[in-house]
Amino acid sequence: MLKLNHLRQHLLLLFAIHVASQQTYGPGEGGGTVGRRRRSGMPVAPVIEDVSPANGPTAGGNIITIGGMNFGSGNTNVQPSVSVGGSPCQQVVWVSATSVLCEAPEGVGGHKLVTVEVGGVSSSANPSTYFNYDPPSVIAIEPGHGSASGGTMVTIVGTNFGATNNNPSVTIGGRPCQNVVWLSNTKLQCVSPPGIGIGDVRVFVLDESSPENFGTIFEFDAPVVSKLVPDHGPSTGGYTMTIEGLNFGTIDSKPQIKVGGKQCRSSAWKSNEQVTCVLPKGVGPEKQVTVDILGQPSQPTPRALFSYDGPIITALQPEHGATVGGTHLTVLGANFGNEEDGKKLQVSIGQIPCSSQRWISESCLFCITPAGVGAGKEVEAVVSAIKSSPCPRTPAKSKSPYAGCKSTFDYDRPSIDRVEPNHGPAAGGYFVAALGDNYGTSPNLIKLYMGGVECEKTQWVSNTKARCLVPPGVGITHLIVDVDGQKNSVSSSPSAEGDIFTYDAPVVKRVLPSAGDPMGGQLVTIYGDNFGSDKAKVSVLVGHVPARVVHVNNEQMMIVMPQGEGNRAVRVRVADQESAAPSSSSSSSSPSSHSATTSRAPGEYLTIAYLVALGIIIGSVACVRFIFSKNTAPPTKKVRRGFFARTINRVWGMFFQSQGDSGAESSAYHIVDSIDIEMEASSEIDITEMRDPR
Repeated sequence: MLKLNHLRQHLLLLFAIHVASQQTYGPGEGGGTVGRRRRSGMPVAPVIEDVSPANGPTAGGNIITIGGMNFGSGNTNVQPSVSVGGSPCQQVVWVSATSVLCEAPEGVGGHKLVTVEVGGVSSSANPSTYFNYDPPSVIAIEPGHGSASGGTMVTIVGTNFGATNNNPSVTIGGRPCQNVVWLSNTKLQCVSPPGIGIGDVRVFVLDESSPENFGTIFEFDAPVVSKLVPDHGPSTGGYTMTIEGLNFGTIDSKPQIKVGGKQCRSSAWKSNEQVTCVLPKGVGPEKQVTVDILGQPSQPTPRALFSYDGPIITALQPEHGATVGGTHLTVLGANFGNEEDGKKLQVSIGQIPCSSQRWISESCLFCITPAGVGAGKEVEAVVSAIKSSPCPRTPAKSKSPYAGCKSTFDYDRPSIDRVEPNHGPAAGGYFVAALGDNYGTSPNLIKLYMGGVECEKTQWVSNTKARCLVPPGVGITHLIVDVDGQKNSVSSSPSAEGDIFTYDAPVVKRVLPSAGDPMGGQLVTIYGDNFGSDKAKVSVLVGHVPARVVHVNNEQMMIVMPQGEGNRAVRVRVADQESAAPSSSSSSSSPSSHSATTSRAPGEYLTIAYLVALGIIIGSVACVRFIFSKNTAPPTKKVRRGFFARTINRVWGMFFQSQGDSGAESSAYHIVDSIDIEMEASSEIDITEMRDPR
């Protein structure tokens, strides 16, 4: 520091000599009027005519040249003194009576009076006697941003903040910084005020300020959206959404809010954490909500996504229509968008597009139905690539706005007007036609049933005709048509319906044998037609006495004759149909003889030989002799026996049980069951065991 002062003094001396060499004096006066006035003994005030330069750094140290007059003679007794703004110059060099050099002191502010004093007399102020310290200048700030609510500690780097603390002030965006701390001529700190947007940082020292400098701006943090309430709503808009977040400003910031790029109908500031938006119309999910505060937009975030509710269908008029399509359908609901959105409208029924569609309003669409079948077909509207949601299933009496709504369309159920032909043999195997309506346009979605039995083959012909390959059956039944799960209505009164089909009544052609034991018990075969194959649906009367049906197929059945005498008519009833007037009868004859030998010794087997003279037909072969199989049961148990006959492709047999274990009862048998097995001609069958099936 000492060397620096010596250097400064040396430079001032050299500068003074140079300036002095340029001065011109009057003869013998060496200083003009000053010399003359001093000789007169009268004090003369210095006069400042020029200060150069007129400004300098606040740290001082710069050389100021003061021009004027009456600055003295250079005599050490009358050395001039100079001050700037009341602060003495660090060094003063008298050059001449008209020039003085001053090393400026440190200072701040402008319009600082420069005073030259010679011999106790000071110069007076005039427009040329002022010096200005350079204004503060901001070079950088750290950090360059902060919360809109304020409170960020900011360090300001620059120049001319003052060599000493002169209580500088700082503004950010025109608002005073809080708690300004002077650190040096080049550094300040302060706490940022609340604010929005961006603002330049300016430093004020006394009556001078740093210029506007948008290269050193402070940016208040951009708005942040953290929550939307609600975050979805109808496409009609017009309702208020509250946006929660940060940095919306501590005063009304006049926010500009957009939803999916569309300006809100109106926006309002509520607080630094809350703004509101009256939503515009729109369609589609996940529309970005942007809050712009003085040119600062919020950044996209998943929490700032608003979804317009998708289209929803709440009612259909009418709710059903013909399977051939062409029904004019009005679709009512909400969120169908605007007319422009309607240009991209798609309406479908059961995923089949309507043959024509039109946008009517935000809550109404029009559709001409396509051909289709079935019930509960979901009607869907796609608006701007957004598919409608199914109508919520809510009870009609609930408080939901969609209570009792309906978004499914029913194609009319099929109907049968008549069946052609409407009767046929019980064996089936022939086609009948179902003539009616609403059979649809697809051969793959229709099935026909005769009663509860599916037709052996269903042929779709047209929307009004289908054919059924009749399965075997008996009685009076309904022809049922099923089209994609919808069936024709079946009345409880068959005679009143056009869907009735009647299997032909049973026909008895002959009874073999036609005579038998009055005690009954013999097997009789009834030949005929339309008997069916379900033993449970067949009953036989011999006279007025029921006979037990042992076996039945469509063309013959086997019964066990009841007791009776004389000629008796044989009548067959299948389901609710009875055979025509009897043309066959059976008569009783003397009982057949049989003999049996028994052995009841413990541990021995009971062997019975049983000869009968029954006219039993198996296939086309008459069987006249039957032999009981061996019994392995102990003699203390009831004896069970059986016999069977076999032809090349058929085995038939009967099972008997004795009435008791001894005496006459051990020789009296009754039939308990039978077998009747058909085989391929080349097949063999062995019967190794016969058991009582009960």
